[in-house]
Amino acid sequence: MMARALRAGAAIVAPLVLAMTAALLFNSCGFGGSTTGRVRFLIGFSQANISEPWRVAMTEEIKAEIGTYPDMQIVYADAADSPARQIEDVKRLMGYGIDLLIISPTESHALTPIVHDVYSKIPVIVLDRAIEGYDYSLFIGPDNERLGREAGQVVSELLGDRKGNLLEIEGRSGSPPSLLRSQGLREVLVAHEISK
Repeated sequence: MMARALRAGAAIVAPLVLAMTAALLFNSCGFGGSTTGRVRFLIGFSQANISEPWRVAMTEEIKAEIGTYPDMQIVYADAADSPARQIEDVKRLMGYGIDLLIISPTESHALTPIVHDVYSKIPVIVLDRAIEGYDYSLFIGPDNERLGREAGQVVSELLGDRKGNLLEIEGRSGSPPSLLRSQGLREVLVAHEISK
């Protein structure tokens, strides 16, 4: 069920990213005339990693969607879960003269300064994991606290009136998505007197 939800989420992200990309580029760069046969907009995409299947699907779908527009080209980089590498990737993408940065940060705190710097020059779409503050054009990602509450609701419904203990398996320790999901889960568990 979770894998199906992740695939569905990836399928929704690509068209949404493309629509927002077009809107941001056309509004910030202006649009007019035919561009047949020439690249008008270069988009940089910095992915946190391509070791997770849903991230691979997201990357491929974004590339495919952008590929349907002859006046857009995408250059992408795999940060391999390294904030330092992702910062260097973003600097390299900026050196290519990109018109828009799409980034799925490996880590919120470490990537905030570089995203802030890029946003002062070009539009930025942040995917999946937010950065600190609001120095970006658009954020597309889940409501992690709500996901945690919904998971807690499912657990409480499964247990019914019975008492029980729950073992929570978290994602990356200390990551904002993990912390928010855990917070939402705990809210519901406390309300239903379920210990974790």
